[in-house]
Amino acid sequence: MAAASTIESPLSLTLKQQVNAPPHRVFDALIDPKLVCQWMGPKMMVASCNVLAMDARVGGQYRIRMDLRPDAPHAPGPLIVTGTYRTIDRPTRLVYSWVWEHEGHESKVTYELRPHAGGTEVTLIHEGLANAEVRQGHSRGWTACLQQLAQVIGAA
Repeated sequence: MAAASTIESPLSLTLKQQVNAPPHRVFDALIDPKLVCQWMGPKMMVASCNVLAMDARVGGQYRIRMDLRPDAPHAPGPLIVTGTYRTIDRPTRLVYSWVWEHEGHESKVTYELRPHAGGTEVTLIHEGLANAEVRQGHSRGWTACLQQLAQVIGAA
């Protein structure tokens, strides 16, 4: 596995999603290996998801494999994302690094969870994206993931 590189970039994205569940349930879905693949990976692109490692503690690492659908607009083969947990402040804040293994570029993902309207407002901030094209792709992907998170957790 190639070492991750960090490239300073002003490119970031911020998305918000309302989830009909309290913050502690939403937070748990972000770090529970049994739940992560239920919402991670846009279903229009990802055929299957497997948590290969998830050590949800500061300094712990995660590794997730997403097998793409044959008609997905990316290169064939699996996508593997890995990173290190930087902040775990249950149930309000989660921060981890984000590295697609095939690219090696490290960025940062932050979730902020706030009680709102009987549920939780999830704010996702993805910072340090490599370029505008990557930002656009992550915007589409994270939007779908947050909607899936709302469906999975709101239905539980």
